[in-house]
Amino acid sequence: MSFSMASKFNCLIFYFVFSSDGVLPNGLNVVKFSAMHEFQNIHAISKQKIHDFVRGHFYGHYDFDLDNTLYFFTAGRYEYSNKGVDMFIESLARLNQKLKAMKSKTTVVAFIIMPAATHSYTIEALKGHSIAKQLRDTVTEIQNRIGNRLSEMTARYTGEIGTEVPDPSTLLSSEDKILLKRRVFALKWNSRLSLTTWLTIAQTLYVAPNTSWK
Repeated sequence: MSFSMASKFNCLIFYFVFSSDGVLPNGLNVVKFSAMHEFQNIHAISKQKIHDFVRGHFYGHYDFDLDNTLYFFTAGRYEYSNKGVDMFIESLARLNQKLKAMKSKTTVVAFIIMPAATHSYTIEALKGHSIAKQLRDTVTEIQNRIGNRLSEMTARYTGEIGTEVPDPSTLLSSEDKILLKRRVFALKWNSRLSLTTWLTIAQTLYVAPNTSWK
């Protein structure tokens, strides 16, 4: 049987009782990123991935500023009762009350990560990310069109005073507006927000026809 510790300090404490087979750090190892800019780049990329997930998951309910949003995480075993998760949820409830009392504009998004037997993504999760991706693709397409129009208009500058910079209202065509409105209207969603992104095996069980539970 093997035995591990969460830190070298714990190994020293229990050295005279029993020695551990290894150390499994209880946290993130940021020491390996020797260069600060490397760590910052990885942090920015990872945060952008979380931003993309939040935009898709909260579609239809997305009315907060991501630049003023805090992300909290916890992870643990999938158990009937998890003391750490219970404390995490209780702490979030108290924090929520304080933020409301302060009338703070800060939004907190909390992730509870647990391994469990899953079947597939929920329909709501797939739909949300699909709609968010369509919006991003449409905006990118419109950006390219605006860039081409801006380049063409500035290239045709004849020296007339007041025409050095194209009129911004001429950069967005009626076709672009219709396409953008269509994507924005697709974001409307009146149902309750799903708390999970996966369907567990238990959620996919069903009773076959002509079968009754006893």
